Amino acid sequence: MTIGLGTPTRLTASYYYLESHDLPDSGIPYLNTLANAPGTGTIRVRPAIGTVTLADGSTGRVDRATFYGLANRDFRDTTNHQAMLRVEHDFGALTLRNTSRFSDSVQRYIYTQPDDSQGNVFATGRVWRRANTRDSHYESIVNQTDLYGVFRTGGIEHSISVGAELSAERARRGTLLVTTDPRCTAEGVARYNCTSLFAPNPYDPWVNSVSGTDATATPIVPSAQTTRVQNSATSKGVYAYDSITLMPQLVLNLGARYDHFRSVAIAAGATQVRVTRADDLFNWQAGLVFKPTPETSVYASYATAATPPNSLLGEGREDNAIPANATGANAALLDSLKPQKTRSYEVGAKANVLGERLALSVAAFQTEISNARVTGDDATVAFVGETRIRGIELSATGTIVPGWTVFGGYSYLDPEIVDGGFTALTAPAVGAQPARIVAVPSVNTGRQLQQTAKNSFTATTNVTLFKRLQLGGTAIYMDNVIGGYQDNRTATQTAAGVVTVNPATKLIVRDVPSYWRFDARASFALTPSIELAVNAQNLTDKTYFNQVFTTHYAGIAPGRTIFGTINLKF
Repeated sequence: MTIGLGTPTRLTASYYYLESHDLPDSGIPYLNTLANAPGTGTIRVRPAIGTVTLADGSTGRVDRATFYGLANRDFRDTTNHQAMLRVEHDFGALTLRNTSRFSDSVQRYIYTQPDDSQGNVFATGRVWRRANTRDSHYESIVNQTDLYGVFRTGGIEHSISVGAELSAERARRGTLLVTTDPRCTAEGVARYNCTSLFAPNPYDPWVNSVSGTDATATPIVPSAQTTRVQNSATSKGVYAYDSITLMPQLVLNLGARYDHFRSVAIAAGATQVRVTRADDLFNWQAGLVFKPTPETSVYASYATAATPPNSLLGEGREDNAIPANATGANAALLDSLKPQKTRSYEVGAKANVLGERLALSVAAFQTEISNARVTGDDATVAFVGETRIRGIELSATGTIVPGWTVFGGYSYLDPEIVDGGFTALTAPAVGAQPARIVAVPSVNTGRQLQQTAKNSFTATTNVTLFKRLQLGGTAIYMDNVIGGYQDNRTATQTAAGVVTVNPATKLIVRDVPSYWRFDARASFALTPSIELAVNAQNLTDKTYFNQVFTTHYAGIAPGRTIFGTINLKF
């Protein structure tokens, strides 16, 4: 709701609420592990989909709709509250705005991770129903004040945005007490903790127990408060951005931001150690745009960014998180933590053609991320990990002829793990010689970055017929995506203590294959205010994966999906 529309002073308030309850389906397990993948050299390991042959030569079929979860155990409940209050006032060409946002989110879930970690899928045709659980609560409040607008100094035009931002966040994360051990043993199968690869029954009478061998049923309850990870963070930032029109053909863009980020982590356990860390971050950007003609432009830009340790509040997605235990070696690790830093370079050109109805663009770019947490050559944590992505991007959007619009783009990426750190191998004890640890370069170093496709393409077109009828379609291509790498290097030693690293005979590359997807859309305007539309996604019912993980499984994408909508305008 906004008060004061059309006046120099405006007040806007909004509230958003979302509650969802669903049964999560995590996907399909990989077929092989490093230990049982047949062959030598580079071996691609993919999800066990379609016709699958097991180690004993038997075959079966895994359909896209195969579900390895348990309907009477698995769930995902989420509640989100978001409130916003904004006040703004115009001072001529400049506007002063203050915005406050509050968020409150609760999430609880149990989902089955179809696990292959024991080699059970290929060896026995069985899938371990590993239970991943969460019971979390997240709160945040952000206040931002900014001044923006356009003004001139002499013959130079400035489009500015300057401001300050204050934020506070708090997260508490625990688990739900679910016991699924033993895995794919005879007892695990009898207790429905392990199921068939080819014919799982989601309605198996699974019962939670205190332990994997206890026959007494016990309710699923949240973990104790002392087992919960607690994180909080405050951030203070100031920023300034100026787009300077030096002349009609030349625009200089400059921006800078400073942040003070303070994070507090309270580790789980009987002794809840409190760890505090603060980081000061300065980032900047610069760009230059040259317009040879009113319809064309070329540009170059450079920008930096930084992700401070624990900025994601321990959600398991940041490899620079504060350690859960701040004693001993981890206390030194806390002092050595470094913010992950990103540097981005980009050059490109844009042109409007066909009487400015169609916009074309091309860009070349490079993104470098440094200070990622990896294992150092002394088998301890080091902050030297580095990735680099080089790429080009082409795009076109606009109107070919009146009534026919297009939007499309192609990108090629060269994503590389420049430095993946080291891997610690253990040479077993021999005689009087104790076991020794030797560090070898990580299997990731020099290889394609995970979760990043080299080639991707999308094209959408829409045609208007008879003024009221619109027909459209979309084609999407995604190259294969890597989940992770693993090799079988080993270390041995002699009775004299001489350690030898035995080269790998097998390299596992977990990935999902490339795919094409085709969508279609039709709409009809009954009146200027009422429109009926039908959308069909994945018209060919293609089986493909939209999420790939380092180990265990990949997420399956929906099959053919058709839905209709009614749009009302008033």
